[in-house]
Amino acid sequence: MEAVRASVGAGAAAPLDVDTRASLGAAYEDIDRRVPDVGKASRVLGWRWGVPLEEGVARTVAWARRNPWWTEKGAVT
Repeated sequence: MEAVRASVGAGAAAPLDVDTRASLGAAYEDIDRRVPDVGKASRVLGWRWGVPLEEGVARTVAWARRNPWWTEKGAVT
C-alpha cells in the first residue's frame, strides 16, 4: 500500500476532515472506519474486481483532483 500511496501522493495535501452535517444534515451518521468486504457481492451477484488496486487508487485520485468541489467542506452533492 505504501507504493500505491507514493505513486499517487506527489503534491498531495493533508487529509481533509469533511463535516457531513453541513451538507447532509445533523441526522446523518457516518462511521470512523470502514472495512469493506466484497465477499457477499461475489457470492450473491457473482461480482469480481476488474481494476488492479494501484490503477483504481490512481484513477480515484485523478478524478478527485479534477473535481475539487467533491472535497470542499460543506459541498452539496
